Amino acid sequence: MAQVLTQMAEAIIDTLLAAWAWLIGFNWNPATWSNTTWAVLLGLLLVSALLWLRAVWRRQARQLAPYTRPELLVTQGEILPGEGRDLLKLTISNLSPYPVQVLELALQDATNQLGWLELTPLLAVGASVRLEEAIAPLRVQQGELWVYIYTPATPNKLFRLSATYTWEPWRECHKISPLGQRIEPVKELASALAKRRREEQWHKSERERQRAEAQRRRQAERLERARLRQEARQRQEPAEPESVPQSAPNRAKIDFPDDF
Repeated sequence: MAQVLTQMAEAIIDTLLAAWAWLIGFNWNPATWSNTTWAVLLGLLLVSALLWLRAVWRRQARQLAPYTRPELLVTQGEILPGEGRDLLKLTISNLSPYPVQVLELALQDATNQLGWLELTPLLAVGASVRLEEAIAPLRVQQGELWVYIYTPATPNKLFRLSATYTWEPWRECHKISPLGQRIEPVKELASALAKRRREEQWHKSERERQRAEAQRRRQAERLERARLRQEARQRQEPAEPESVPQSAPNRAKIDFPDDF
C-alpha cells in the first residue's frame, strides 16, 4: 500500500514539474501560437465555463430546494346536509413563502364517484380564504376532498391537496379532518379526470353496444340461412300426387214387396 501511495505521489510531482516547465518555456505571444495551442486554450475555456455553470445551477437548486412543494392546510371543514343540495364549508390557508392560485375543488367517495367545481381565489403568503359552496348530496360515509392549486414558483406547477371527510352522526354532518393531509404533484385537474372517466365509460358502453348489435346481426343471419336451407330442401323434394277422392258406389234403393 505504501508503495502505491509513493508511486502516486511521484506521478503527481512529475506532472506538476512538467506543467511548470511548459509554462516557463511557453511563448506568451498570441501572434506566434499554432492552431493546436489555440485549440487547447479554447478547450480549457469551455471546460471552465461548464464548471462555472454547474456550480451556479447547484447553488440555485439548493436555494429552490425548500420551495419544491407548497404548504397549504384545510381547516374548519364540514359538509352540511340540505334539501336537494349539501353545503360545503372550509378554510384554505397558504403556509408557503410564495402565493398560490386555487383552481378546483373536488369530492371523491369510496365508489370513485367524482364531483368537482371551479374556484378562483388567489392566496398571498400567509393568507387564507373561507369558502362556502353548494354541492350535490353525499350518499356515503366517507371519502376524499381534493384541492387543486397552481404554484408558479416551483418546478412542478400543479399540485393537489388531499384531505379525508367522515360522517359524524352526533353532529349530523361530514367532518373534514385537518390531520393527515398531503400535497402531491399531479398532471391533470379533477375536471380533466372526470372527463377522461366519462370518455372511458362511453367507449366501454359503445363497445358493449356494438358487441350486442353484432351478436344480434349474426343471430339474424343464422336464422335467415336456416330459412333459406329449409326452402331449398322443400323445392328439391318430389311433390306427392294429389289423391283423387273416390265417389261412393251408386246403390239404388230396391223396394221389396211385403210378402217377399
